[in-house]
Amino acid sequence: IEFYGDVFHANPNLFSVLDTPHPYDKSLTSQEIWKNDENRVLALQEMGYKVLVIWEQEMKDGLLNMVNMC
Repeated sequence: IEFYGDVFHANPNLFSVLDTPHPYDKSLTSQEIWKNDENRVLALQEMGYKVLVIWEQEMKDGLLNMVNMC
């Protein structure tokens, strides 16, 4: 289970492609963050893992629904 914070992972429901939301690295655009995350998930899948990504906003919107997804 990958838990993505909305700011650190640039939730696409909140940020656009060229935004720089990461609080510690303002040189990273949302698009670069998304690509890094995609590469990580693909690498995990190639190792045989099933990956479930849960966004911070999903947890805030419905904790019970998030638990059911897990």
